[in-house]
Amino acid sequence: MFPGNKNFSRLFVPQPVVKQFILRLNIYKKADLQILEAVNANVRASDINLVKVKLRNRRFTETENKINFFCMFLKSNLPTHPVFFECLDFIVEFFNELK
Repeated sequence: MFPGNKNFSRLFVPQPVVKQFILRLNIYKKADLQILEAVNANVRASDINLVKVKLRNRRFTETENKINFFCMFLKSNLPTHPVFFECLDFIVEFFNELK
């Protein structure tokens, strides 16, 4: 609890800092519609948002082959497996590093 029984605090954030923060959220970047449909259809409801964030934060460009790969990956039984996020992180980083 803050002094005076206040449950909040005001903080001034300079405009350039706000702009940089919003840019780093990658809100403007969305995954391909086929991938999003595969996520919604095959990933546990509790994990869908995290998967979408991981895909949104990718650095690689989606190509037809990468889209097909992700759709096959998501349609496998891996989204319910305990190592799913380790596999997803590996795939995203692998594609990020491809030249």
